[in-house]
Amino acid sequence: QVVAMAQLNDGKVADARKTALQLQVLLEQQHATTGNAYRTALELEALAAVRLDDLPEAKRMVAMLDGIDPAPSFASSVERAESSLRRAEVFAAVGRAEEATAAGRSALSDLKAQHPDSPRLAAARRYAMAAAGG
Repeated sequence: QVVAMAQLNDGKVADARKTALQLQVLLEQQHATTGNAYRTALELEALAAVRLDDLPEAKRMVAMLDGIDPAPSFASSVERAESSLRRAEVFAAVGRAEEATAAGRSALSDLKAQHPDSPRLAAARRYAMAAAGG
């Protein structure tokens, strides 16, 4: 998953999508579909799909994410915030504005200790304010 994140950050979106899909398939083959790695793989795949303008695939990934039950817990508030920010971007792109705003607000709550100029915090504010027209 670190490789897919790095690829996304480097603008290698198609590569990131392929890497996330490979991780997803590997985890499914190992029947490891209830943990953080699987959730993150789906989020990264959805995010890559959004950035490649493949909204049907992004929606499919969101449906898969919605189906993870019970949702795995997070190791830290920053990990939870990162997940919320990935989901916020995907939700906003697929027309789920209320959920994008809620994800942004969740990230804001988790990022209270971040530096005021943190890019994460800026993204969380942007999504949290989206429904208010801000």
